Amino acid sequence: MTEKKKDVRSRSWAMVVYPESAPKNWREMLDDTRIAWVESPLHDKDVNPDQTIKKPHWHVILMYGSKKSYSQVLEITEMLHAPIPQKIQNVEGGCKM
Repeated sequence: MTEKKKDVRSRSWAMVVYPESAPKNWREMLDDTRIAWVESPLHDKDVNPDQTIKKPHWHVILMYGSKKSYSQVLEITEMLHAPIPQKIQNVEGGCKM
């Protein structure tokens, strides 16, 4: 009996973009990819469990027309100097990163 391989691809991916490391034109760069995306307001008051302030950042969700692999999405996050992308199960129901 062959084991069914888990699909690690997704149509929706999330990432965090930091103003200090992202290219100044990161939004235009994302637009140029023709990938649908949304951006949160700047999070500049979030705190860590030890009560230190987190670095300012935006949450960005990428929404593809078909499923994409981690390595395909990693090309985008690397272009923006963003940390590792996270697969989202359900954009409509919200997401946790």
